[in-house]
Amino acid sequence: MTSFQFLAVQSIDTNVFFNPNSKAVLTPITFPLSHFSSLFSPFTLKAMHKVFVYGTLKSGYGNHDLLQGAKGYPAVAPQIDLYAGPSYPFAMRGQGQAVGEVYEVNDLLLKKLDRLEGHPQYYHRELTPVILEDGKTIRAWIYLNNEAYPYPRIADGNWRPRRLTRL
Repeated sequence: MTSFQFLAVQSIDTNVFFNPNSKAVLTPITFPLSHFSSLFSPFTLKAMHKVFVYGTLKSGYGNHDLLQGAKGYPAVAPQIDLYAGPSYPFAMRGQGQAVGEVYEVNDLLLKKLDRLEGHPQYYHRELTPVILEDGKTIRAWIYLNNEAYPYPRIADGNWRPRRLTRL
């Protein structure tokens, strides 16, 4: 859907509100949906989900703009091991902890994140306990991948992209 159509009053008898026999002429008007983007913002919908991110979705990294201005909070996911993949990390259930951020997103944005992460074929999304900076424990979605073993485990649980150096 790229446009939105509604009926607008083209002309009206000034007595229409007081006289039920008055006539109004209605004309269909079409506008592109982009004119209404603020009405359809991903943060105006009601169903909200907490998502723990530990890689390219973190603030300052390549896919963070997908979160579209959502506020992130530092957090740690216990019992999660991170592995350094070729250009992004993998997370698996384990004995370590993953350092990341928690964001609150709606259904629409969660579906966008699912597409980015290849859920459920590549990564799968699970609820996990997450500890916020103030010590409070919440449950948040995390994207896990059980094929991380060929890659080195990140000992401190804090993924940083490798920098390429010129020779």
